[in-house]
Amino acid sequence: AEPETALFESHKDYIDIQSVLIGAEVFECSFTEDLNVEIPYDSTKDVTFYKRTNPGQSRMEITPQTFV
Repeated sequence: AEPETALFESHKDYIDIQSVLIGAEVFECSFTEDLNVEIPYDSTKDVTFYKRTNPGQSRMEITPQTFV
């Protein structure tokens, strides 16, 4: 999805580790209190999805041998 329409996600019990093997990917993060809930917390999947509220989130490019 395009960054402007992609959803943010958060977890309560587990974490995601993002890594790229080939090429590069842009990763964005934000505090959940700065986002609007799009899909409420689902305890069976341990995830909440959020809509972007402004374009000022932290952005970083992930390349091989890096992770967030």
